[in-house]
Amino acid sequence: MTVIPSAEHLHVVNDEGRYYISLFQVDELPFPHAWAVFKSKFLMPEDYCSDYYKPKSVVMTYEVLVYLLLDRSEWNIPTHISEEVVLPPKWKRPPGRPKKKRDKSLSELLQKKNQHLCSICG
Repeated sequence: MTVIPSAEHLHVVNDEGRYYISLFQVDELPFPHAWAVFKSKFLMPEDYCSDYYKPKSVVMTYEVLVYLLLDRSEWNIPTHISEEVVLPPKWKRPPGRPKKKRDKSLSELLQKKNQHLCSICG
């Protein structure tokens, strides 16, 4: 594991090619190594999390009243909806012979190609 400085006060930990900074921007939840630093510095890790993960937000999420559905036999469905038939989308095989070669990844496309040289000319 290597720590690569990306700015004066911000460090990105690169472990097996993973970039934690982008994952933090999505989840807004610190990673375990950050939690360990918070604990060692006697900081509250909860202060560095998104408000979505705090108990108050979770309680507010489930405050909304949810009504139960009646038994299926008691449903009142209009006839124009109950008579409508829903079919899967039409799919047609693309024309031509199927591809045998797989699609190469970006890293494979960017790799240096071997150059074949003549043994006489050099």
